[in-house]
Amino acid sequence: MNKVILVGRITEMNLSENDENKSTITIAVSRPFKNADGIYDTDFINCTIMFNTAKRLNEYTKIGDVIGINGRVQTNNTIIAEKITFLSSSK
Repeated sequence: MNKVILVGRITEMNLSENDENKSTITIAVSRPFKNADGIYDTDFINCTIMFNTAKRLNEYTKIGDVIGINGRVQTNNTIIAEKITFLSSSK
């Protein structure tokens, strides 16, 4: 089974120049525990969004919005989003 569920804040969005049906985003995901300095570390995870989901993402979200991603890991350690949930979109 290859399943990934992430909730994070969008820090970067890029619409593919050659293919409007593909977007890449980076989301910031906080770790659930504090480090030795008492601070929550954050991981920045690159995700690829395809087809209609990419179009909706570009239409309804902006940098700083919180989203949920349900997807899979591809062999090059890229997260391929299969479903996106908009958690803080203003539209």
